[in-house]
Amino acid sequence: MDHQNVPLGLVAAGFLAAAQSSPTPPSRPGPQEEALRLVAMGQFAEARQVFERSKAIFERLYGPAHPDMIGATYALGAALSKSAPAKAELLLRQAIANCRLSQPEQHPHMIKFLNALATSRYAQGDYCEAGILSEQALQMCRATFGPEHSHVIAQMYDHALLLKATRRRKEADTLKREADRIRALKGYGEPGRHQIDILALQ
Repeated sequence: MDHQNVPLGLVAAGFLAAAQSSPTPPSRPGPQEEALRLVAMGQFAEARQVFERSKAIFERLYGPAHPDMIGATYALGAALSKSAPAKAELLLRQAIANCRLSQPEQHPHMIKFLNALATSRYAQGDYCEAGILSEQALQMCRATFGPEHSHVIAQMYDHALLLKATRRRKEADTLKREADRIRALKGYGEPGRHQIDILALQ
C-alpha cells in the first residue's frame, strides 16, 4: 500500500468535493484551488501548509461539523497519513465523526475518509485495523455505487494491494482476479491511478 505521492492528489480532489457546498464562489482562487495548483506542480510541502491554513480558517468561520471544515480536516489528515500518521489518524477520526453528524453513513466522502484512515493505520503498523477499514470502504463502495461500478473496481484493487502487503496473498489474488473479470466484462479501461497498483499485484 505504498502510495508515495498519491495521497495529496486524492486529498485535493476530496477537499474540492467536500467544499462544493460553499454558496458564493470567491473572486480569487480559494484555498482548495490553490492546494490543487500546488499539488499539480509537485509542491507537496506547500500544499500541506495551505491545508493547515484552510482548516484553521474554516474552523473559526464555520465550526467543526460544517462540510468545508470536514473537507479541510480530511485533506490535512490524508496529506499527513504517511509523514505523520499518528497526527493524521486524529484528524481523520475527527473528520469521520463530524461527517457522521451531518451526512448519511454510506456517503461517497466516507469511503475516502476510511481509505485515508486505513493508510494511516497501516503506516503505524496496525495492519489488522488497516485491513478492516479498507474492507469497510470496499463494502460501502459496493453499497453506494453497485457491485460493478468503476469506483468499486478501483477500490477492489486498492484493497487487494493492502492484502498483498500484509501477506494475505491468496485473498489478494482472488480479489484482483474478480476485479480483472468485472473490468473486462464492463469494458473499463485501465483504472487510472491504480495502474501501478495492478502491476504491483502481479
